[in-house]
Amino acid sequence: MKRILRQPVEEERTVQRDKILHGLYTVRDRMDTVERMFNSVKDPGLIESCIFEMNALQAQYLYFLNCARAEEIEVEPVLRDGRSHRF
Repeated sequence: MKRILRQPVEEERTVQRDKILHGLYTVRDRMDTVERMFNSVKDPGLIESCIFEMNALQAQYLYFLNCARAEEIEVEPVLRDGRSHRF
């Protein structure tokens, strides 16, 4: 009979936590990039593209925030100027 090896529950939670935080930070970085692009372009098509992309990124960010909340992970909100702020 084969024995199935499982990671300890705490290790699994750590891996899940890391994935959620990585997703949050990646989406935040992408949102900053899109915002800078939005503020620098003049073409109406590019402006519209930035708006659609920002809306999609906001949905992804909310998804990761909800995942963090469900896993009881504390996340420091980041202000628009990049400073952390704890409520």
